[in-house]
Amino acid sequence: MIEPIYYKIINNHYSDSIIFLDRDGVLNKDTGYIDSIERVEILHENIQFISNYIKKKKCIKPNYVIISNQSGIARGLISIKKGFEIMDYIVNKVAGIIPISAYYFAPYHDSVKYKFLEPQNALYYRKPNPGMFIKAFNNFFSYPKYSFMFGDRISDMESALAAGIDRKNIHIFKNKKI
Repeated sequence: MIEPIYYKIINNHYSDSIIFLDRDGVLNKDTGYIDSIERVEILHENIQFISNYIKKKKCIKPNYVIISNQSGIARGLISIKKGFEIMDYIVNKVAGIIPISAYYFAPYHDSVKYKFLEPQNALYYRKPNPGMFIKAFNNFFSYPKYSFMFGDRISDMESALAAGIDRKNIHIFKNKKI
């Protein structure tokens, strides 16, 4: 059975705010299912924009958290181990500008819900549902009203709103999928 959510806490320090970052389309180019680190293309302009934006907002040492739907795992396109490897690679590539505190990824997809012990629980973690956000708020003892979301899809905005993040703190990049 596949777990409903996978995550790794890298650096847990106290902060009222979490800066949530979608992965594909925000930190790296969305090229479909990324199955190796060789296919990762970092979006340096987005990363610099996020860093500058948060500095202007005067957030004091926020936790930066990557959240990402990764249904390729449940579909058998990439392994869980490879999912962690790709996330770790991205964390290291952006570390000089954005110090990532944790990452979360949800492998659920309706087409393979039989692979999950409790499909409804697994669905809760997949965006546009707020599960990954709520898990991070609980892990970091942080608050939605002080948090931000940077995404590239409507589902990123919907999940952030469902988790209680203020609409003015949500930024949607308009990158083109290749």
